[in-house]
Amino acid sequence: MVKKSQKLDYLTVGINPCPICHAKSTYKTVATTDSCFWEGGYFYLLQCEHSNCEGNAWSFCLNKKSELKYGKTKWFKPKSYVPPDIATEYKESCGCFEHGYYNAACVMSRRLLERVLIAKGANPNKSVSDMIKQLVKSGLLDRRLKSLCDKIKFLGNTGAHNKVETANQEDAEMVLQYGEFLIARLYGDFKEVNPNKARHYIFIPTETD
Repeated sequence: MVKKSQKLDYLTVGINPCPICHAKSTYKTVATTDSCFWEGGYFYLLQCEHSNCEGNAWSFCLNKKSELKYGKTKWFKPKSYVPPDIATEYKESCGCFEHGYYNAACVMSRRLLERVLIAKGANPNKSVSDMIKQLVKSGLLDRRLKSLCDKIKFLGNTGAHNKVETANQEDAEMVLQYGEFLIARLYGDFKEVNPNKARHYIFIPTETD
């Protein structure tokens, strides 16, 4: 896994081992997209080049000179294609993260997931799990997007219901990026190379120097 202190070259990224196939490999950039919400932000979609691997990964960076962290609301500038109510829900999640309320950020991200699922046609009277299944059945969510939804739901439940463990900063950052990447795929013009090859999305937490 890439170390947090390592500066990434987004053309190729050395992964040892790959979190999907567990081989020493490289990840090659196959697509990029502007952030849905962050001025100067970009997502890089990476694909393992090992011949037997079917894994995708992505990372997020801010194209700014200062040491900015993901989730600083001063850089919040949603794209026009994001519905205003969805943008508001997401900003509230980020506000929780920015002030160190990591459980709350995860819970608000689960609420955001519910809003997105309902906006895309899920029955609001169903549970979150059943709403996800409904949109999988309709063909809107492929197996990778379903995996993103499941992860957001899991981390949201951790923040709300787990009596033993609490969400930490990395959990909260991951769930915010899961949510944004889901929105980018469902609302934006994000295009993938070989979209049917990869089975998974993996988040690589990194910080640029």
